[in-house]
Amino acid sequence: MKIDYIIFSLVVTGSFVLIELWMAAYCKTIKTVEKYGRTKASITGNLRYFFIFLIVSLLVSGIAFVDAAGDKVEGNFKKIAGGIAPTFAYELRRMGHSRLTPSTAPDNASYLYMMNAMVQWMKLNPEIESIYTMRKLPGGRNVFILGPETDYNRDGTIRGEKEERVPIGEVYEEKIPELEQAFKGHESMQPEATKDE
Repeated sequence: MKIDYIIFSLVVTGSFVLIELWMAAYCKTIKTVEKYGRTKASITGNLRYFFIFLIVSLLVSGIAFVDAAGDKVEGNFKKIAGGIAPTFAYELRRMGHSRLTPSTAPDNASYLYMMNAMVQWMKLNPEIESIYTMRKLPGGRNVFILGPETDYNRDGTIRGEKEERVPIGEVYEEKIPELEQAFKGHESMQPEATKDE
């Protein structure tokens, strides 16, 4: 269930509880007086049922609105990634990415050229937070090939291990099904981001 909808449900339910508490206090203080053939107590009782119906209706209809909004954001992200990723892949292939290996020297001219190009791509496309390339070794381990420095907080400087360049050949330990699909040549996107170092 989406966090947006959980928050929405809590706000609505909290509002209902407050209304319920107010109505309970109101019922204790009023006198039972006939009005149009009904008492005020029965009027507040009917209002209570109306609010229960309203709350349930809002919670049920809220599912559709939250899902629609989430699907729209996810669809926009897929369009962006689907348009940019093939371009990056083409450019890296053209630059000779396949000639890089985990043992390529970090001062190799081709390696540095590609790393600098990726840094420029991130500067030109602020929606892209980071770009990495990986390779699967014969034993099944995944290693970084290109992992350029990334200015995550956009302050213009590279600070700390998180923003520094990932060394070529560093093993990536996380097991992500979508990453394995990518190594098999299938386009894939994680529904939730993986957090790592």
